[in-house]
Amino acid sequence: MSCSCGPKERYELEIIDIIKHDEFTYSYDFKGDLESWHEGDASKLILDVDGKEEARRFSYVTLEDEDLIRFTTRIKSSPSSYKSKLHEHKIGDVLKVSSPKEGLRLKRENRPVALISNGVGIAAIRAYIKKYEKDSLGIPEMLQINVDRHGKIFQEEMNDFEKRLSFRSIYLDDRKTFYSRLDFEMQTLMEKHQVEPYIYVIGSDAFVIETRSHLKTLGFSNEDILIEKHVLSSESCGCGPDNGCGCGANIIKTIGGIN
Repeated sequence: MSCSCGPKERYELEIIDIIKHDEFTYSYDFKGDLESWHEGDASKLILDVDGKEEARRFSYVTLEDEDLIRFTTRIKSSPSSYKSKLHEHKIGDVLKVSSPKEGLRLKRENRPVALISNGVGIAAIRAYIKKYEKDSLGIPEMLQINVDRHGKIFQEEMNDFEKRLSFRSIYLDDRKTFYSRLDFEMQTLMEKHQVEPYIYVIGSDAFVIETRSHLKTLGFSNEDILIEKHVLSSESCGCGPDNGCGCGANIIKTIGGIN
């Protein structure tokens, strides 16, 4: 995907750390002058691939007050040319990113919030939890459920959140277990708070579509379910249809064309 960002929309960021979470998952930490961003926002990371600019969208894992810009992605054994080029970069290299694009904020309507993801989609979810840690107003409880057969990204930090916040963290490694656990946890939240939770769903297209469909069989409405949608255009994040989104980007406020 070529980049359509104008020169005034670009910022130069220096890689200050590269963290390998598991066999395929990496976090790239940056520093540099960047305009304000918030939970749910995303930027395009622009690379020179074979003499041509290419970009992918990545959600911000960190918040601005953490003084650290982090993007997390998967780079598997047979990566795309873009991911291969990203994997070549080292600490000290300077890369370009586009201006942060506004995403979906946390709803604060005295309803619990459930953050549902698969794979590296949990990267986008971390920013929501950090925002909740900073300000829990209007959110009586938060729950995160991540489905990932490769590992438990950010598990240590999630355990720490559980100790300090009205927050629960659940990791699962298969879809079958996920749906039965999802049913139980949604029922638990509703019985405790006497109101439906807002449910954010982030991940691959197939995961988002199937999870939303399942939630609707439980009686949740479109307004209760806040989803991520890959837009098949120049705004696409570039991830495959069911390989676990490598960016967690394109969170939108409406259901769009997914029925």
